[in-house]
Amino acid sequence: MDSVETTSPSAAEVTEPSSAAAPSSAEAPSSAEAPSSAAAPPSGTVGTTLDTETVPRSDQPRVGDEGSPTGTTSDAHTDARSDEPTRRVRGYSGWPSRRLLIACAVVIGLLGIVLRFWTTSDLWLDEALSVNIAKQPLSQLHLLLDRDGAPPLYYVLLHFWISLFGTSDLAVRSLSGVFSVATLPLMWIAGRRLGGRAVAASALVLTAVSPFAIRYATEARMYSLVAFLTAGAVVALQRSLERPRPGNLVAVCACAALLLYTHYWAIYLVAVIAFWLGWQSWRGPVWRRRGARWSLLAVAGGVVLFLPWVPTFLYQSAHT
Repeated sequence: MDSVETTSPSAAEVTEPSSAAAPSSAEAPSSAEAPSSAAAPPSGTVGTTLDTETVPRSDQPRVGDEGSPTGTTSDAHTDARSDEPTRRVRGYSGWPSRRLLIACAVVIGLLGIVLRFWTTSDLWLDEALSVNIAKQPLSQLHLLLDRDGAPPLYYVLLHFWISLFGTSDLAVRSLSGVFSVATLPLMWIAGRRLGGRAVAASALVLTAVSPFAIRYATEARMYSLVAFLTAGAVVALQRSLERPRPGNLVAVCACAALLLYTHYWAIYLVAVIAFWLGWQSWRGPVWRRRGARWSLLAVAGGVVLFLPWVPTFLYQSAHT
């Protein structure tokens, strides 16, 4: 019985600490600072330990809170770090300026023009044959071309060019250079109608620095004339497909005929264009069918204009 009395506290002893620890109503904290009664921990040693450990931690100013010196400094550094990459992206777009691109395109274009007239080699065999045929009277041109195996247009133009500028190597080759330079604006027009200024600039620069275009521009042969007429035919077809007016259709007809009178390889080009126009007039978009039909008729007109030369073409095919 003595041990029981020593270890069991009385009811007064159990309630006495809580009543002594509880603050009076006058000294009670404000409702803003005191925790709610529903969230109050149970009385005892454990509850007191939880209150002293958790409440001060939750009330400590956190990094970035307003009113705290540490938080203010952290906000300033955070804003500076977050704004710095943004300022870098806005200040540098990653692409050269428009003026720089235009300047580069102009320099490349001028370089391409100069290279089209820059040649130091002598005439090679085919060039010499072209000059010898073009120097003869036009009345003998048909007879001379029976053995040469080429259509007459380039030789006629070279004949008049020689009468103006002579027969030096630079003079006879410069005609091809002129045709090659005249191709550049046509490439710009075709590219712009196809895809805007970006496509036009790309087409112009690529044609200006093309090794094939530069080489053929320095030869007294008809290849630069073929390129010039092909670019003109592209522009004429673009216009006639959109607006099949008489002027556009005449241009298509003229380009087809002139290509056939310049080089026989143009037969394949004209045939492919005619096939594509026939397909577009039958299965193409509705808005394009009318222009395709009229353009096909214009190409057929160019083929009709080539018919007078067909007997010579057949003779050349059999004897050259």
